Amino acid sequence: MQAQNTTQQSPTVFIARQPIFDASGSLWGHELLFRDSPSGPARIGDPDAATASVIADGYAIASETIPGVTPLLINFPEGLLLSGAAEVLPPDRCIPEILETVQPTPELVEALHTLKRTGYRLAVDDFAGQDQALPLLGLADIIKVDVLAVPQAELHALTASLRKRHHAVLLAEKVENAAMFGLCRMLGYTLFQGYHFARPVIVPGRTLSSAQTARLHLMQSLTGEVDPHTLVRAVTVDPGLTYRLLRYINSAWFALLKEVTSVQHAASLLGFETLRKWLLVITLADTAGSAAPAEAMRSAVTRARFLELLCGVTRTCSHAPEAMFLLGLLSQLDALLGIAMPGLLAHLPLDADFRAALSGEPSPMHDELRLAVLLERGAWDEAMPLMARLGFSPMDVARSNIDAQVWASRILS
Repeated sequence: MQAQNTTQQSPTVFIARQPIFDASGSLWGHELLFRDSPSGPARIGDPDAATASVIADGYAIASETIPGVTPLLINFPEGLLLSGAAEVLPPDRCIPEILETVQPTPELVEALHTLKRTGYRLAVDDFAGQDQALPLLGLADIIKVDVLAVPQAELHALTASLRKRHHAVLLAEKVENAAMFGLCRMLGYTLFQGYHFARPVIVPGRTLSSAQTARLHLMQSLTGEVDPHTLVRAVTVDPGLTYRLLRYINSAWFALLKEVTSVQHAASLLGFETLRKWLLVITLADTAGSAAPAEAMRSAVTRARFLELLCGVTRTCSHAPEAMFLLGLLSQLDALLGIAMPGLLAHLPLDADFRAALSGEPSPMHDELRLAVLLERGAWDEAMPLMARLGFSPMDVARSNIDAQVWASRILS
């Protein structure tokens, strides 16, 4: 028995989720980015390509991968705001974002007032002091300031003006480094978004423990020839693994009518390949430890599943799916362990292609991993030419991306 495969049923929507953090560095919510998967590249970077159906489909999928009640900020083009399309989404969780290209016409302002009366919070996106957006600030519950677009000498005055004139929460977006994070906190921003939070935090002097090294070697061995009975026995003799496997197989995802109480039964229901992938993910989580960034772990598992799926359905990918799964898992190892990638690779018996791809150097595997990273960031305009060069259809990529996000959420839950 396999868990439900969303690839065959999901709409062909590109979905990216960008985490938003509070001043303590804790996860506060996400910004969701949606695009459809056209046959050509023209619409992929066009904000208006996020149609009402794409947003509705994308939200339905994304909400499954982001359980709980954390806020979700969603870009809405002007046409969709005027049409009232935002009202298909739950106001207690979804916060429509007003794009910087939106014109504050009387019709638009009235549409925003209607959303506010219905219970929606609103966010103004990419504000950098432009006059066009000023009439919208009074309606905003969240003002997202593009701190890269504002000269640092002017950021103090702009922020002070916003805090004096408006009661909105200030969110600093495009925070690229620790210095900017510290400055924005000092200025009074309370929410933050940017690549700074995705970058590995390297701890000087930290090295792999012998237990971590052993687990990483185990991960590599699990991608080779493994006897199914050996795999089942490895789980059976470990009480912690047994408990986690039984909790996983008895979760709501599988909707079993009768509780599974043995590792052997769980293995027969899951199948050997699914059990192997589950054990790889669990081993990585144990290697990283409970203090590892949760978003980095989710990213690693999503990349792994995406690369595996994509190389399983496209003829132009010459790499073994199981090898690509391992590549995705290891791609966030530096962020998970706080050790620079060169130091990690010195302890792993990986071939040259693997090492090059994980180091960001040219290799036969580098472009596929780069594609996974671009999709994760919502960098559609860079992803589309790379898809074309690799010979991947947007439909295959979008479906693999959706399935990977859902699978990662469920296996990590």
